[in-house]
Amino acid sequence: MNLLVLQLLGEVSNPFLILRNCLKILKKTDTTLYKVNDVIFASVFLFARVLLTPIFVVYMFEAHNVLYSIKLGVSFVLYVQLFWAYRILYLIFEKAREPYVKKDKKAPKWVELSFGAMEAVQNNAKVRKAVAFSQFVIIFVVPHVCLLYTSDAADE
Repeated sequence: MNLLVLQLLGEVSNPFLILRNCLKILKKTDTTLYKVNDVIFASVFLFARVLLTPIFVVYMFEAHNVLYSIKLGVSFVLYVQLFWAYRILYLIFEKAREPYVKKDKKAPKWVELSFGAMEAVQNNAKVRKAVAFSQFVIIFVVPHVCLLYTSDAADE
C-alpha cells in the first residue's frame, strides 16, 4: 500500500508536465494556459514530491515489513526529486524577480535572497556538490544508521 501511495504521489504532477511540454512544442508559451499550468505544475510537484514523499519515506523506514532494497530505492528517488525541486524553485524565484528586473527596480529582499540561493545551487559547482553531499547524508546515511542502530537494539 505504501509503495502504491508513493507511486501515485510521484505521478500526480506528470499530466501538468506533459501539458507544459506540449504547449512548448506548439510554441504557446505566451498563453494564459501555459502560465497557469506552470503554476499548477510547480505547486503540485513541490507539494506531492517534496513535502508529502518524505513523510511516507520516514513512515517506510520505521516499518519492519518493507524490504531494505525498497527503502534504498525510494531514498534514491527522493534524492533525485530534490534536485528537480531546486530547479523548479529556481524558475519560480526567477519569474518572481523578472517584473522588477524589467522595470529596473529592486526586488523584495526575500525574492533576491531566494533567487540567489537557488541560482547558486544551479550555477555554482561547489554549492551543488555541498547540497548533493548534505542531501546524501540526510536521505541515505542518517536513516540507514538509525535503522541499523534500532535493529541492533531490538536484537539485544
